[in-house]
Amino acid sequence: VTASVERVILESGAAWLEGYSTAAPVNLATPDNLAYVIYTSGSTGKPKGTLLPHHNVMRLFAATQHWFDFDASDVWSVFHSYAF
Repeated sequence: VTASVERVILESGAAWLEGYSTAAPVNLATPDNLAYVIYTSGSTGKPKGTLLPHHNVMRLFAATQHWFDFDASDVWSVFHSYAF
């Protein structure tokens, strides 16, 4: 199967971006909104996904604050063992 993919080269002039707002988007996330999904087969051997809301992620950061001294300048894409 051959798929057609449009290639976008930002450096070549992005006139198509001119209609978009430059304002920061409004954050409407709540503690109960989905933050990420962990996919695992666990002990059953059947793949499944576990839904993790933002409040679980915030609990993790709060519980490890004394080790890592997080502040507003930190950016994390992954915060767990690579073996997880």
